[in-house]
Amino acid sequence: MPFLGYPPAGLWKVIYPCGTSFSYIPGDEYKTAQWVVESLITVCAKGGNFEVGFGPAPNGTWAPEAVERLQYAGEWLRVRHPPRSGWLDE
Repeated sequence: MPFLGYPPAGLWKVIYPCGTSFSYIPGDEYKTAQWVVESLITVCAKGGNFEVGFGPAPNGTWAPEAVERLQYAGEWLRVRHPPRSGWLDE
């Protein structure tokens, strides 16, 4: 994470690209699904919000690797942190 000591005061978030860029790059190397979940845990445990960035291909589709990472994180959240207001049930 971007800081070594205590998190900053007030509201904060971390935004990381899941690949080498926030934009779509054919054949890009994506961080693992486990990395997405571990980063989410680390940031949220310190009071922040975590955002992982993916870009769509020129034809508007998403790389299968991006979809798989988000589905993995979504399933992890669904099992381990059930929604309080139903936002994950949609």
